[in-house]
Amino acid sequence: MLGFWPAKSFLGLVNFEDPGLNQAAEFCRFPHYRFCEHFAGIESGFGWTEARPRLFFLGHCDLSNGNALGRALGCESSGGGSNFSLILHAYARWGTEMPKVLAGRYSFSIWDAQRRELFACRDHLGSLPFVYHRTPSCFAFAGDMQSMLEGFRIHRVLNLETLAATRFVGACQVETGATLFAGICSLPPGHWLVARRDHLEVAAYWQPEIHADLLPVRKEDVFAQTAELVENAVSRWVTSSKSPSLAFSGGLDSSVLAVVLSKCLRKSNRTFLALGAVNQVDNSDLPDERTFMAELSGLDNMELRYVPAVGRGPFDGIDDPSLFHTSCIRYSRRFLLDEVTSVAQGNGADMLLSGDWGEHTISESPSPYLLQSALQLRFPSLLSTLRSKRQLSGISEARLLASEAKHYWWRPRPRTETHFFSPSFIRAFPGRLFPRYPFWPATQKKQLQDVQRALALDGLMSTRPRESVFFHASPFRDPELLEFCLAVPAHFKSRNGIRRYLAKRSFEHMLPRSLAWRATKLPYSPDYHLRYNEQLPKAIEFINGIRKSDPVHDVVDVDRLRSLAKPVGGEASVSYSAALGPVPRTIYLINFLRQFPAFTS
Repeated sequence: MLGFWPAKSFLGLVNFEDPGLNQAAEFCRFPHYRFCEHFAGIESGFGWTEARPRLFFLGHCDLSNGNALGRALGCESSGGGSNFSLILHAYARWGTEMPKVLAGRYSFSIWDAQRRELFACRDHLGSLPFVYHRTPSCFAFAGDMQSMLEGFRIHRVLNLETLAATRFVGACQVETGATLFAGICSLPPGHWLVARRDHLEVAAYWQPEIHADLLPVRKEDVFAQTAELVENAVSRWVTSSKSPSLAFSGGLDSSVLAVVLSKCLRKSNRTFLALGAVNQVDNSDLPDERTFMAELSGLDNMELRYVPAVGRGPFDGIDDPSLFHTSCIRYSRRFLLDEVTSVAQGNGADMLLSGDWGEHTISESPSPYLLQSALQLRFPSLLSTLRSKRQLSGISEARLLASEAKHYWWRPRPRTETHFFSPSFIRAFPGRLFPRYPFWPATQKKQLQDVQRALALDGLMSTRPRESVFFHASPFRDPELLEFCLAVPAHFKSRNGIRRYLAKRSFEHMLPRSLAWRATKLPYSPDYHLRYNEQLPKAIEFINGIRKSDPVHDVVDVDRLRSLAKPVGGEASVSYSAALGPVPRTIYLINFLRQFPAFTS
């Protein structure tokens, strides 16, 4: 069915002046689009279509409540491709109120030929992108930025205000829905839109909130309920996947997913592949996470495989600017995830689960917990936590408390930049930092603000490569689990100086004790600096090829980039934080800029 199963992405074009020119496309086999004259849809159904017979669906949806929704509508979901028809039924009955009854991951549109209006919707936490471009007569949209740019050949104009916000990603504000391309917007998570010829309406149907009534009556049941919610979230993904795999780091979040996924798949005698990114053989003298990964090798339905990503590094592909056209926001260690993704797909997996958003849910560390305890005069709890933290860190109680107070009340500008912008660009577009947290510290409200900030940056972050948009999934990106964790008080998340206490206590019965209660964690890719140094000549050659008259100097501080493009780790090296991330990311930015006429060399 066009636009649904087995589409990997979609394109849509609505011409309000001449609906006969409407187009839709699915993306079944890369890199070939298949266009057709109209949206895919149905014109007869369960009796409701006589009133609204001209509804057409285009998009992607994996509903986790399809059976319940079918019963509410008086029809049953048979799974798979019937999800789109349930959505059409629901829209015909409830209109724009329909998203409030949906659960799962989805990004779709519905063309109402009778009213000549387009409705579009995105799931609560933005698991799948939805980008659009509006002109006086047309409305173009797509399921990912790459499809939008390539499918419609829109004139590309750089959004300088949004670009300025990438100097300190996570600390700078971005206009809601703004992307790096002027005129191309991202539908925010938890929002719907209605587009007509002379009107565009965008509204929220869900926002994260703190609901104290979500907590169980008996407080000791918080941990059991946390485990149950995670199991339910994982089960929903397992149901929609024939061959799931796991990006396994050996850390707490991915270990929780491993044991829960094993439990869910064991019910149907299924197995899964767990892929752990580790050091290259040449760098095997450096410790990595294999020891902790091996702790779970006893899971009988999990195949653990190490991925050394031989020859890969942060400067992969910098000689091909087209690889960076969708965004300049690119994690410098993404080559590891790319290799894990490639191995998973090569072994027949149709989904790769990860621990993304664990830091906002089960692994959230409340801050400023110490400061809040002091101001609320909870001295026994405060002193106990300070003593425990001192034993773990070796830092005195006074310094621990003072450090948290300074970080909260006198929050300095972030020191590590994402990109090296030129001084003239910074003066012209300084960027706006997020406002300070409320003066009176409250850990739950701060956590809610952190979630809201993460969602506000969606327009920057939802520019993943088309091939990975539908392949990657995170069970922790679940609105029910998120709102429960927002409601959980701080003393369940940090206790006796132990961070991430909620996750550790909730799954201690499923994880080996050495893994559940570990107090340390090695960095992702311990041999990253060696890979960096190995590929550095390629980066230096790239930088030396930038002429003094090159227009990228207007945005990028090339001189600073050149001065920091040196080996790290030796006596005469530059510092890790100053180079390891910002140098590769600034090169990604230069490649991103090359697609705009003003920055062609």
